[in-house]
Amino acid sequence: LGRLPAYMVPAAFVPLDALPLNLNGKLDTKALPPPTTTRPELTTSFQAPATASEAAVAELWRTILLLDRVGTRDNFFDLGGNSLRLALLHHRLQQKFARTFPLVTLFQYPTVAAFAAFLDGAATPATQPASATDRAAKQREALARQRVLGTTTTR
Repeated sequence: LGRLPAYMVPAAFVPLDALPLNLNGKLDTKALPPPTTTRPELTTSFQAPATASEAAVAELWRTILLLDRVGTRDNFFDLGGNSLRLALLHHRLQQKFARTFPLVTLFQYPTVAAFAAFLDGAATPATQPASATDRAAKQREALARQRVLGTTTTR
């Protein structure tokens, strides 16, 4: 992981005792278990939504990222989001709130709380967005804390 660019760091790791193989000895991808839906252990602790806007934004993030919960201080990419899911999130947010805004807005307001404040008209963009290197380092730290001994695979 130390040499992978941030965009190549897997969003989820699933520990396995052994890789499932089909009759031909090849990896049976259909038999792989789905990634866990629990919120990854991040350096920021979970904080529940406090406003209706935060709750609505957090719910959309939760469904798109397939997680059990999303906190207001969570960063979309730290939770396993990627550019394709970001585009889907952008579309669904515009539908839900009946507003149009550029996709880059989601980079300017990278947390649930910041984006909800933007929607409510009470926000200023993040002063210094985290670099891809910083985000990758945070993801590696979180994954290292979660890592269980044994074989791991990504999906």
